[in-house]
Amino acid sequence: MDVMVFNVHSFVDVITNSSTELFVCDTEKSAEAVGELLREVLAGYNVSMGTDFQFDAVFCEPEVATAESVRQLGADWGDYYRMPHLKEGAILIYGAADNSIPYEMWGMIESRLGWAVDRVHLG
Repeated sequence: MDVMVFNVHSFVDVITNSSTELFVCDTEKSAEAVGELLREVLAGYNVSMGTDFQFDAVFCEPEVATAESVRQLGADWGDYYRMPHLKEGAILIYGAADNSIPYEMWGMIESRLGWAVDRVHLG
């Protein structure tokens, strides 16, 4: 049996941050239009930061909230977060994986989507 040994400098070395962001958008835009807006934001981010992130590595395709997704998100996170825009028909933007949306991009997304967006840190 192989055993892997890690030299731990401090307890902080073993803490992980597995989480992602959810943006809930109350908008007149379609999920497709929001997807295009995210692609523009990502392209601007890539230029300004000198990165080459691909859309599918950063975001899931935006989706329209259904009655079931609203119920589930409300049940899972409603006690922790206030999400006034969470309703059927809202557009949901998820990260593609844990920590896949760069922190600097959060404000860019919020400013492009305007006042009708809630950002929720899941996890």
